Amino acid sequence: MQHYLDGIQFALGDLPVDTAPMPFDVGSSFVAGKLDSLFDKAAAYEYGQSREALMNLMEYFRLAAVSPKLQQQQNEKRLLQLLAASLANEIPPTESVSAIVQTLPSLSPQSQVQLMASLAERRDAEVRQAAVLAAKGAHAEVRAAALQALNKTGDETTVILLAEIAANKSNEAAIARKSLYRLTGALVDETIVKNITAAEDANVKVELILAANQRRIEAATLILLQTAKDLEPNVRLESIHALKKIADDQYLPELLDLLMNAANASERSALEKTVIAVALKAPPERRKSETIMARLKAFPPGTNYDVRESLLKILGGIGDEAALPVLLAALGDTATQVKTAAILALSDWPLQNPARIFLLSRKILAILFIRFWRCAASFVCCDLKARSQPKARSKA
Repeated sequence: MQHYLDGIQFALGDLPVDTAPMPFDVGSSFVAGKLDSLFDKAAAYEYGQSREALMNLMEYFRLAAVSPKLQQQQNEKRLLQLLAASLANEIPPTESVSAIVQTLPSLSPQSQVQLMASLAERRDAEVRQAAVLAAKGAHAEVRAAALQALNKTGDETTVILLAEIAANKSNEAAIARKSLYRLTGALVDETIVKNITAAEDANVKVELILAANQRRIEAATLILLQTAKDLEPNVRLESIHALKKIADDQYLPELLDLLMNAANASERSALEKTVIAVALKAPPERRKSETIMARLKAFPPGTNYDVRESLLKILGGIGDEAALPVLLAALGDTATQVKTAAILALSDWPLQNPARIFLLSRKILAILFIRFWRCAASFVCCDLKARSQPKARSKA
């Protein structure tokens, strides 16, 4: 193995003169038949054997990387493909792989995929640059391999590229998205947050928000509170979903402001879940519902049914016992949807006091009983009315 590594190091110009390959004539040695023979000998090399074939193969690799004439040889392509891919895993992390990376564009798509997979474990700038170029190439399988390589070799400089590819909804979108979520580096999170507001394309903005969500970037909270008001519905909705995981309870007032101004039922429902999740992040002794009840007082019975319904659901989800009188009072609301929200909130209430549970159950059952008989009476009236009308006679 040491001789093999010596050959790699020589190809990169790092060995002293006394370890140079055996002299040979490139023009006469590297012809169709001899190339295959040379490769077979190098492939069969074992420690202790003559290293002439191995060192000559390394020298050929070094020359072929910079020689258009050698690159045009048909057999050279086969040899270079196999050699480049096999060398990548053997080169120590301290050694440059620029000579091998230079061969990438000249290889077949299949061999580019193989080489890219071999280089993926390295964080060399040359490998990252090669992967970025390959990710924009003409062959789908090469693009996919390059994007997968960026999973490990990428850094903050590849954030926008990965977000743009993920936003295009192409076949490689899922791979780009996964690599974006797994990028490492001190500046990756900062770059994602900065570009959420800078992105002009709404789809790219959404991908960056999804990345902030998956990576749990708490520094993105203030930005997400702003993008939750964006003109694009998808940007708003994904911002709300991200805040559910990223924001903490100090941002409850801002989240309630968003709820008050929700554009549609879908966003309102998402904000209900987000507010509950964020409120429950606080320790039990701080898990109070005064903020929500104060908002509810601003909307007395008979006003803004949607907001009242949402706030009652949130009170039920938080489970603060101080909110019980508010929920009980809501059972007598004039709006059916508000009463239903109060009933559902109380039916799942996490009370430990059996007497209070019994009291609540009786109130809820009484209301349900009344509503049931009202519906039944309405049905009977409609049925009697239908029966009292004479049936149309069929024409002969």
